[in-house]
Amino acid sequence: MVRIQIISGKMAGSETVARHFPFTLGRSHECELRLEDEGVWDKHCEFTMSAKNGFVLTTHSEAIVLVDGENAAGKMLKNGATLDIGAAKVRFWLSDTRQKAFHWRETFTWFAFLMIFIVEIYLVYRINP
Repeated sequence: MVRIQIISGKMAGSETVARHFPFTLGRSHECELRLEDEGVWDKHCEFTMSAKNGFVLTTHSEAIVLVDGENAAGKMLKNGATLDIGAAKVRFWLSDTRQKAFHWRETFTWFAFLMIFIVEIYLVYRINP
């Protein structure tokens, strides 16, 4: 998942999580993230994801997006990239990962180590009287 943090503009301070791709930004009600700042087109830009290229930003034919201060025509996005979309500034982040709870596995593993240790102690005293 990807987090999109709005740094400046009318919605500054808010965050959105992109759970599916393509993910569109713009003024339109059809966009997953609506930005109503000056200079933002109806469908200003779109994030796509592919295994080969990673996250790629494509823009509307006449829209301008700057990624870290450079023109973003078909540019691959990196974690922490700052996007200038019209008057809004947005940061592209990879979401934090969640670790699964392995309490039962860990408990079983430590119990198995304890049992092996006890069996080894038993065998040592049984073999050497």
